[in-house]
Amino acid sequence: MFLTDYATLMKKMRIRAGLTQEQLAVLLNRTKSCICKFEKGDKLPDIHTFMSWVRATDATEVAVAVLCGVDTTSIIQQVMGMLFTLWLI
Repeated sequence: MFLTDYATLMKKMRIRAGLTQEQLAVLLNRTKSCICKFEKGDKLPDIHTFMSWVRATDATEVAVAVLCGVDTTSIIQQVMGMLFTLWLI
């Protein structure tokens, strides 16, 4: 998984959890700037930070998928395609 994939994934996890960058920064004891760097792909989180992010955003299934090497980007694209198809029906 490329750095930009992690960045996109982490941002989506935060948004799905309904958290702002500021709120997540407080939960992770980081600055908003640090959260922004992770989400832009300017900084790669270590495993401890990633798992803290997972817990804070309640996204355990995402962590399992990433750690098992599942291509989360293609899964998201497939699900979006299915939802679009259902919307057309």
